[in-house]
Amino acid sequence: DQGVVRKTGILNASCQWVFEPEYESIQRMQDQSFVLVRLSTKLPNTKMYQTSIADVNGKLQFPFLDGIMVNSFYKKPVYLIGNSLIGSYTVSGNVRLIQANGEPVSSESYDMGMPCGENFVVIRNRQYGLIDAQGKTLVEPQFAFDFQSHDYQNPIPCLHGTNQMQFIENTKRGL
Repeated sequence: DQGVVRKTGILNASCQWVFEPEYESIQRMQDQSFVLVRLSTKLPNTKMYQTSIADVNGKLQFPFLDGIMVNSFYKKPVYLIGNSLIGSYTVSGNVRLIQANGEPVSSESYDMGMPCGENFVVIRNRQYGLIDAQGKTLVEPQFAFDFQSHDYQNPIPCLHGTNQMQFIENTKRGL
């Protein structure tokens, strides 16, 4: 907005800051916790983000992690986190799964990822795969997607609400 830096915070009903206005975004989750995203101060002149989850009283559930966590309104056992956010629900760059307490699920990382129903679509080397909500690989990243039925709000196609994805293998379409 014309070079104006805007920060977000939350006041309680008594006009006390629960979260000081120092965040790039604050999003509420169903269990009354909040996803906090702030700019990192680790490297000068480099725009990097950090994410954590805080309870309704402003207490952090884990220290800030490098990257932006994809918020889902419903609390899940794992979340996607990556270097940057594309569209509404897609992260890119060093995409990995973390537990709700901030601990890594595994050392595996992907190029991009997004929620797809209760699962996550992940991309590695332009190949698509599927991971479940516990971080278990359902489909190794090995498929090309059918982009004709693509959801244009995010760069990764998903048949939302169906827990299915369309792909192409050997010029044949599959679901």
